[in-house]
Amino acid sequence: MANNQWYIGMTEDAIRQRVVREARELLGIKEGTAGHKRIVDGYNSLKKLPRGYKLKYTDAWCAATMSYIGITLGIPHVILPEVGCGPMIELYKKAGRWEERDDYVPEPGDLVMYDWDAKKGECTGAPDHVGMVESVKGKIITVIEGNYDNRVKRRDICVEYVKVRGYCLPDYAGLVQRFTDVEPGAWYADEVARAAQLGLMEGVGGGLFEPDRPVTRGELAAVAVRLYEKLKE
Repeated sequence: MANNQWYIGMTEDAIRQRVVREARELLGIKEGTAGHKRIVDGYNSLKKLPRGYKLKYTDAWCAATMSYIGITLGIPHVILPEVGCGPMIELYKKAGRWEERDDYVPEPGDLVMYDWDAKKGECTGAPDHVGMVESVKGKIITVIEGNYDNRVKRRDICVEYVKVRGYCLPDYAGLVQRFTDVEPGAWYADEVARAAQLGLMEGVGGGLFEPDRPVTRGELAAVAVRLYEKLKE
């Protein structure tokens, strides 16, 4: 299992590509094989199983495949784990990360929810299946899906495909660390990230914050001015 700090110093695009690369590693896995068992067992390794449900080897496993990618990479707080498509949508809705506009163009790493019974103009049915966007070229979206004909394989769809119920949007941007020398577990990490997000602090350049370096009076004055300007907005 990957260390959950592998993304330090990476851009959002690089993080998305790393996630997609993990999905590609699963291509070809068939139901009933050791790879399939690894996905199921990986999902069941969660300390707290969503809805308390332990996945069986005989269950549908498309959502579990998406969840497994997040678990393997150590980011289940970003690729939100579930084994049911409907409950998975509810998780992303609660997080404000659900998109169901027909003309939405997804990005690599987004999750596609399908409703096989949907007709043009409908966007209210129950989801049946889920996969991860691998790439988008023009109007063609390539998706990697678990439990597609009982294996992990690709599917090509088009933007505004009528069977798309909507998209779950993992918050990869939230993983981006502005400063590579601020450890995620440090007591001040959240405050530094918030200050940078608000534009109050910019670090010393080169992606560094130097948290143990003494602050100069000039730097304090600059922060005070920026805070004053922010409060006037």
